[in-house]
Amino acid sequence: MRRTVHKLYIFKFRPSSHSDDFTLIATYKDAASARKVEDALKRLLKDMEENIDDYDTDWSPDEAHVSLDGNKVWFEVYTAGYLDDVISVIRKVAKPENIECYAN
Repeated sequence: MRRTVHKLYIFKFRPSSHSDDFTLIATYKDAASARKVEDALKRLLKDMEENIDDYDTDWSPDEAHVSLDGNKVWFEVYTAGYLDDVISVIRKVAKPENIECYAN
């Protein structure tokens, strides 16, 4: 009896060479507002992991990093600029006083 073995290969591609390390820094009036945004961004990343096809991004949620420093929320990811969903959360959860965007 001949046995057939099937192999499954999984590839993970990085974004194009036109991508950069992006850092978004949103400043809020107080630490409580920043904390709400940090939590919302973490929920966004979790939802992206579970429903990746619902998002138009070129990056994986496990490659993004969210952090809090007082009244500032930092979001970092390697992308070609697919940040619309992130910026939407940053603006909707609490009104930022300032948003800085750096491409490294």
